Amino acid sequence: MHGRLARRAVLGAWVVALGLGATVARPAAAARHRSDAAPDSVWVTVEREATLGSGGSAAEVRREALFGALADAVAQVGGVEVQSRTLSLRRDTGGDVEDRFVRALHVEGRGTAIAWSVLAERWDVRRIPGGAGVPTFHIRVRVLVQRTRERPDPAFQASLRLSTPVCVARGGTLADGDEVQASVMATEDAHWLLVSITDDSVDVLAPNIAEPRLASRGGEWRAVPADSLRAIGVRLRCALPPGRHAAHETLVAVATRHPPPPLTGASHGASADTPRLSLAAFNQWLAAIPPRERTLAEAALEVRSQR
Repeated sequence: MHGRLARRAVLGAWVVALGLGATVARPAAAARHRSDAAPDSVWVTVEREATLGSGGSAAEVRREALFGALADAVAQVGGVEVQSRTLSLRRDTGGDVEDRFVRALHVEGRGTAIAWSVLAERWDVRRIPGGAGVPTFHIRVRVLVQRTRERPDPAFQASLRLSTPVCVARGGTLADGDEVQASVMATEDAHWLLVSITDDSVDVLAPNIAEPRLASRGGEWRAVPADSLRAIGVRLRCALPPGRHAAHETLVAVATRHPPPPLTGASHGASADTPRLSLAAFNQWLAAIPPRERTLAEAALEVRSQR
């Protein structure tokens, strides 16, 4: 890892990955049975469907259905106030403004989905009277929900903003992609973890090998990467895997009052310096932090290829 960092630094192209379509991770093999679950954890089975609309991909429809099913499971166990969150993504192309909405799993509330397995999934065509058939995706999921007894502190809030809502992947390497810079702020002193969620995999963008500690003062914006690091070539850039022309990501900034516990079970993501873990493993890590000690902020990012 250190050798690769040095080699990239010489070229001025040390980059962390954004925009990589991740494979679906089947989470939590150790929690397959109710007897393995924590006392405050409950298995529930839910079903969800989503339709393939104009401009959406099959992968995006599957993600919407899966995240909707997880949110429904959490709502069943913890209360109806737990919902999936919808983020607005606005794009201006030649004067035409397009509003899109990206669904993100809302992990706060009275519970967290910490493990799940897909029991069945299928596509069919829903017939609309007087119209054409609409491709519809159906999914049935068994979800382990951990109840949250403690409530978040409403005074501890986080904000996340991106330098651009749309990132263009140019060429076939990360060094060719557009740059994205994030900025985070909390209402009090905080430690941070910045991740990118694609499908149901999570890439850890910061802290990283170049910036091993990420903290901010209360009420002050903190750039990620810092401008001093950008000056020596540390950048967040986007890329797409071969054959894929677009991806939608949710960037999540986690602020904690104290240094958070280490992440476990991570593998290498898009680069050797970008840890990757399943969304279930990320939620398990998040659930281990008391709700009053953490707060989240989210932002939507669209990654698309150069036309």
